[in-house]
Amino acid sequence: MSGFGVDLPPSTRPDFCLHPLSRLPDIIGPLYPPAHRRARIVTPVLGPLRYSFSGISWHFAEATFAEGVLEGACALSEGARGRNKRLYAAGALWKAQRLLRRRKWGGYKFHPQYHDLLWSQYISAFADTVLLNHCQLLGPYFRRQYEKYQITPCFHIDGTLSEYFETYGAAGDSVITGVGEDVLKRAIAVEREDYACAARIIAMSRATKRILQAVYGVPSERIALVMPGANLPDAMVPPPSSHTGWVGEEFTLGFVGFYPLRKGLPTLARAVRILRERKLPIRLRAIGRCPPEIAAMDGVDYLGEMDKAKDMERFIAVLRSVDLGCQLSRADLTGIAMFEFLRLGVPFLATDIGGMPDVAAGGGGLTVSATVKAEELAETLSDLITDRERYQRLRQAAVGRVEWASWRRVAQECDAALAPLG
Repeated sequence: MSGFGVDLPPSTRPDFCLHPLSRLPDIIGPLYPPAHRRARIVTPVLGPLRYSFSGISWHFAEATFAEGVLEGACALSEGARGRNKRLYAAGALWKAQRLLRRRKWGGYKFHPQYHDLLWSQYISAFADTVLLNHCQLLGPYFRRQYEKYQITPCFHIDGTLSEYFETYGAAGDSVITGVGEDVLKRAIAVEREDYACAARIIAMSRATKRILQAVYGVPSERIALVMPGANLPDAMVPPPSSHTGWVGEEFTLGFVGFYPLRKGLPTLARAVRILRERKLPIRLRAIGRCPPEIAAMDGVDYLGEMDKAKDMERFIAVLRSVDLGCQLSRADLTGIAMFEFLRLGVPFLATDIGGMPDVAAGGGGLTVSATVKAEELAETLSDLITDRERYQRLRQAAVGRVEWASWRRVAQECDAALAPLG
């Protein structure tokens, strides 16, 4: 199976183009299921598929095809054939109407009209399938029609919209702060109705499972807990390093993120500065976006942004060059970067939010409070630097979870969750 960023062939079957699903945007996969069950299709709705859901949908699709768990993956809003013109025209009109009414015009993707337009175009292609939705919404049109087409709706989500709106809104995320309160409330109401028709909801954290039960009223027997994997192609993952202790002469921290303020890079950089002033051997290596004042700091290696679709080999090499992956997010549902560090046998440090406590509980990771101060963080890091045996135990635990962090493990667990649906 090819790696992320390499085109996956749609199918090797000569009758691929005859299958109803073949007309969907960005569709990949064998499409034809084994004789004992119906086809299972995953869609993140939002496109293009390769970059949807932070790359999760693509890597998940790779693993499920390899394991024979799913038959297809597609995005509906845009893909290799271009954007859905009808959808984007309707979105432009919707935003204009909001502006004329002096309301916030963000968040069209949370509005039921968005999803109704998509499903009215494509729902017939999903006839007699198990649909695994990587988006929290299906919409009223889908709910009215899915039984007619004998579709079994399911969800595979990193969090509910109520979690997303609350945590990211509190962190000042512009995607949420630019959305009207009326749109947010309606989206959660639609989401609750959509979950009510779902045969199975696969949650990526215990926190989301609790919210599904407490806030949305989903019975526990319809919820499965399956933690995600690392967005790294299995073929490119080398065996974990056999070295003991640090990779280099300095204890090197790794940071990956396009939202450095929300993901805690300033706090991490201040803690590094405190420890370097104490003459402790520590360094910070950052990938993604970085404020200029942090990039210029002593002890910081800023490596810029990396497109994993084009530079995966270099990305993996950088992650393997650090001693501790770090992400101090104030808002996050599931920190995929921490799974990527684990997949390479590198331990991690993260805040105790979203699904990170679940990941750390299995070993190879530490958590701190989401409100941790730089001085407190410096003490935590100092303990790891000065206590070499403690750090080595942490690294050994991370090495022991290399295979667990693969999407192929996720595919197998999702297969078990979907098996009762036939």
